[in-house]
Amino acid sequence: MRGQHAETEQTAVSRSHRNKGLATLLKARSLAWARENGGTEASAGGTVLNLAILKLNHRLGYLPEPMWVTWRLER
Repeated sequence: MRGQHAETEQTAVSRSHRNKGLATLLKARSLAWARENGGTEASAGGTVLNLAILKLNHRLGYLPEPMWVTWRLER
């Protein structure tokens, strides 16, 4: 957490343990921890190809940013 801003990245669950609510539990607990420690805002990322994490973030109350572009240079 930086100041009052919490950010979650790389939420991952082993394939054999998916669909059991573990990622939801982990992210919800991290948000609760942030609130308990003075956090007032949070952000999370996710590729548009990962529908599971997009749905999870939505269920937890995250809203998509209107525009975000990532540029990558390959040589």
